Amino acid sequence: MRPWIFTLLLCFSSVPALAGPKDTVELSGRVCVEDANTLYVGGMRRKQGCEGGDPVRLRGADAPDLDQSCTSLDGREWYCGRAAAANLLELVKNQDIRCQGTEKDRHGRLLAVCWKGKMDIAREMVRLGWAMADREERTYRTEESNAHIAALGLWQGKFDDPTDWRLRRGRR
Repeated sequence: MRPWIFTLLLCFSSVPALAGPKDTVELSGRVCVEDANTLYVGGMRRKQGCEGGDPVRLRGADAPDLDQSCTSLDGREWYCGRAAAANLLELVKNQDIRCQGTEKDRHGRLLAVCWKGKMDIAREMVRLGWAMADREERTYRTEESNAHIAALGLWQGKFDDPTDWRLRRGRR
């Protein structure tokens, strides 16, 4: 075999190792709820939010920000972002949570699927109507459709898609 062919083969034989799957990060423990999209595994609640721990963005769901408001069917405005966060807190408080992800978002949060026991937390938030299925992944679109039909959570009135709401305010 010619030396340059051997070198070429050697180079290509190492490509799969470089292009292999991303490392999976696993976190577990008690969490602090920052908002309806963000948990801090191992974090503690302080006056201004969560401190310490590892920030995690729930993968597959998009919930309103804390200061996002919605309108009820009778025209009253209510803070649906705070209600969504309160519902997430109810799901996870005083429970050990397990999260698994392979990448971080632009804010440095681990994008992860998180479970309380066997319950997928993001799926449950969408099922209860407190979050929408993520636009790009659409993993939980059946749960979103069922929540919409049943007028649960956010769907009990009018609201702006959380992504659109953030974009109009210069947030991403």
